[in-house]
Amino acid sequence: MNLSDLYQLIEKHYIFNGDAYPAIGKINAKEPFQAFVLNHVLLHAVKQTGKLATIAEAYDHSGNFRQGARELIRESAAKLIVNSIQLAAHFDIDPDELETSIRDSLK
Repeated sequence: MNLSDLYQLIEKHYIFNGDAYPAIGKINAKEPFQAFVLNHVLLHAVKQTGKLATIAEAYDHSGNFRQGARELIRESAAKLIVNSIQLAAHFDIDPDELETSIRDSLK
């Protein structure tokens, strides 16, 4: 699966509209809607990093990872990728542009 495939899959699965997110209300203008998307994606990212912080903090106290840590890390990593693609897509960053940014960040 490539980034274009992920964009399409995520776009079909996660739809930002008033039915799914009542807080959107009657936002019609692009910038307020993008602000909602930015905030909501950020909240999901914080939620995932909180889960990762819980795992890391428990490790600090015990010196080992608790049962199920790997699965939670895998789930959080996947959700953070989904959140990143949602954010990019709603700010008109296409898959090719995102891929270029990823490659540039690795230089």
